Amino acid sequence: TKIQELDNLKDWNRKVQRKNRRMEGRLASLERGWRETHRERQSQEQSESVPSLTMELHSQMGHLKSLEVQREQLLVGLKSVQDSLKEQDIRISRVEGRLEELLQGNGISSQGSTASGDPITSNIPPQGPAPVWRTQTSTGQSPRQGTQTQAGNTQIQGRGQDKPWTVCNVDSMLLFPSASSENYVTFTRSFPALPEVSMCLWLRVDVSYVGTLLSYATEDNDNKLVLYGSSSASSSSTSTRPTLDFVVGDPAYRELPVDSVLDGRWHHLCVLWSSIEGRFWHYTDRRLTSAGSRFRKGYEVSGGGSVVLGAEQDKSGGGFDPAEGFVGRLAGFMVWDRVLSPGEVTGVATGKGVPRGMVLGLRDVEGVYGGVQQVACQCLEHCS
Repeated sequence: TKIQELDNLKDWNRKVQRKNRRMEGRLASLERGWRETHRERQSQEQSESVPSLTMELHSQMGHLKSLEVQREQLLVGLKSVQDSLKEQDIRISRVEGRLEELLQGNGISSQGSTASGDPITSNIPPQGPAPVWRTQTSTGQSPRQGTQTQAGNTQIQGRGQDKPWTVCNVDSMLLFPSASSENYVTFTRSFPALPEVSMCLWLRVDVSYVGTLLSYATEDNDNKLVLYGSSSASSSSTSTRPTLDFVVGDPAYRELPVDSVLDGRWHHLCVLWSSIEGRFWHYTDRRLTSAGSRFRKGYEVSGGGSVVLGAEQDKSGGGFDPAEGFVGRLAGFMVWDRVLSPGEVTGVATGKGVPRGMVLGLRDVEGVYGGVQQVACQCLEHCS
C-alpha cells in the first residue's frame, strides 16, 4: 500500500542519515589525526638532526598524502549519500502527495503516450453576476492602467469537500470575446531555458472547442511550447473527441482530452513536462486526466522567445489565425520551471498559495490587444 511504501522510504531515509553521520564522524577523526601528526612532526623537528628530520618529513608527507586520498574518498561518499537523501526526500514528497489524493477520494488514470485519458465531470457551478470590466481604450495599452471595480460574490464548490472553498490566487482574469486574429495577450518578459515546466490556469470556454491557450515561439521554431486547439473545421487532430495539442518543440506533441471542460463552467487545468524523465502529466480539476512517457527526453525549451495567450503564432510575435483563437475566460495563469508535485497541483487548484519557482504569471502581462479585456479579481469567485 502507499502507507507501507511511505514507511519503508522513511526507514531507508533514516538509515542513510545514520550512515551519513558515521561518515562525518570518521572524516572528523581523520582530520584530528592529521593535526596530531602535524604537531608531532613539529616537535620532532626541534630535537632531531637534519638527516632524521628529512627522513621523517618524507614519511609524514607520504602519510599526509594517504590521509588526503582517504579524505577525498570520504567526501565523494558523503556527496553520494547526500544526493541519495535528496532523491529520497523527493520520492517521499511525491508519495505523500499521491497518498493525500487517495485519502481525498481522487481517482488516477494513467494513459500511454497518446494521452487519451478519461473525461472528468466537474462539480464547479456557474458563477454569479459579471463584474465591471477594465477595458483597454487603445490597442496594446497596459491593463494596469485600467479602472478596477468590485464584482459579485460567488463561492466555488470543491470536489470532495463538505464546505465550499475560495480560490484567491488568480490575480486577474482575461476575457476573449471572439475568435479573432486581433485578440491576444503579450508579456513583459519571456521564459528562461526550461528542461522542465508546469503550466496551470483556470478556463471557462464559451464555444465547442478550447482554442489556443499558450503559444511560445522562438526564432528557430514558432511552436516551441504550445497548448493548442482549434475549431473542428481546421483541426489536425485525428481524434473524434475534443483534444488539446501539447507541443514541445514542433513537431513533437501529445493530444490531451478536454471534452470535460466544454460545459461553460470554470475548470482548472495543469500540464507538466519533464525532459529528465521524458514524461508529461495532465490534470483537470485536481485529477490526473492523462499522462505519458517517451516524450522529449533530454530536450530543453530554449529561453528568450515570444509568449502569447489566446492565439497561435505562425511566426515570432504574429501570424495569428482566427480559427485557432481562444474564446472564453482565462484566470490564474502561472508557469513554473520545475514539475509540481500532485499535492502542489491540488494546492494551486484550491487556492492554497503559489508554489516556489514561478517564472511567469498574469502580473507580467504587457499588452491586451483587440477586444480582449482584463478584470482584476484576486479571487476566482469574483471572476465571471
